[in-house]
Amino acid sequence: MQAGTAASTAPLLETEKVSGDGGHIQLDLKLSPSVRGFETSEYAVRRKPSGGFFFAPISVERKYPDRVEQAAAPLVDYLQFPASAAFFRLIYKAEDNGVTAVVLGAATHAQLDLANCGQGAACITLPKAVAINPVVSVTVNGTEMTFGVGMRIWNAVMKGGVRRPPDVLPTLKVWRPYGGRLTSVEFNPASEDILNMKLSGGESIAWQ
Repeated sequence: MQAGTAASTAPLLETEKVSGDGGHIQLDLKLSPSVRGFETSEYAVRRKPSGGFFFAPISVERKYPDRVEQAAAPLVDYLQFPASAAFFRLIYKAEDNGVTAVVLGAATHAQLDLANCGQGAACITLPKAVAINPVVSVTVNGTEMTFGVGMRIWNAVMKGGVRRPPDVLPTLKVWRPYGGRLTSVEFNPASEDILNMKLSGGESIAWQ
């Protein structure tokens, strides 16, 4: 999970130029001069010994126009929940009401509903200046990489430096977590079906 925050409450982007005609429009944007920088915090989803999960900050990076800094903790930890929270749900907001998303945390799956906010579920509302993106970690030829939810093995192979993923099928190997360990996935190397398999996190992919 990645959370990004702008170090300013002012608008992040300003319109520099609008042009176009008919059914075509071009919008040129520039970063607002009032924005001092961005902070990106990366969280890992860890298992609780008693069952369920929790969020653990694993890296914090602050980008300014003239430098990049690493930090020990985020300026604001938006994913701090009560110790009882063990299951979570991310709900994106479609309304233009100054809110990006709401993250729910509760002791059980059944309580993960907006109607239960404050009544069994803890709900954290993320302001418009904060973006939150679920990602999964996958090992590609020995290097750990992150991918957005819904990405496929095809995307992993391309991120690994291959322009045409079908080219690696003869030597492609795929392992997925199963029963607490990585298990080899059997597939037909003459078919591209394996490249369309969605990444769920924890896979290991390799080719020669």
